[in-house]
Amino acid sequence: MRKKSTLFACILLAVILAPLVYRKVQFRMAGGSYPYAQRYTFNRPEQQVLDAIKQFKTQHPDYVAPLSFGLPEGRGDSSEYYDIYFYYPDKNQVAYCWTHPDGAGKTTLALVSINGGKDLHDWYVLNSGYNLWKDWKTKEDFETRVLSELRKTLK
Repeated sequence: MRKKSTLFACILLAVILAPLVYRKVQFRMAGGSYPYAQRYTFNRPEQQVLDAIKQFKTQHPDYVAPLSFGLPEGRGDSSEYYDIYFYYPDKNQVAYCWTHPDGAGKTTLALVSINGGKDLHDWYVLNSGYNLWKDWKTKEDFETRVLSELRKTLK
């Protein structure tokens, strides 16, 4: 009887820990500068995606990060990523994203991290830890606020 209880406890522990271990290993194996970023793919060239983002920010000026934050948007001299910031004034948060052309007319938009205020020292990197609830809520918030509007524009 004791062997069955021990076996059951081991199986239960493995079932609980397996998704958490898989989540950590999955991102550790991802290469590149942003292995934790939440990626969204558009079947459009990068310039069309950037134009849709500019249109979104023109229609929703409150989502433009204030200049006082000093967050430069655009592609750096040697960068293959185009940096973008979205400001959530109701939450006083800044979302850091980038775009990258994937060839064949596709573009990746990635949500990398979110900042918890104007201090800009409190960046939370998505998918980098075990806070699945916070990751899920952050992604859902971004998808509702920004991504859904971009998808409508890029239809």
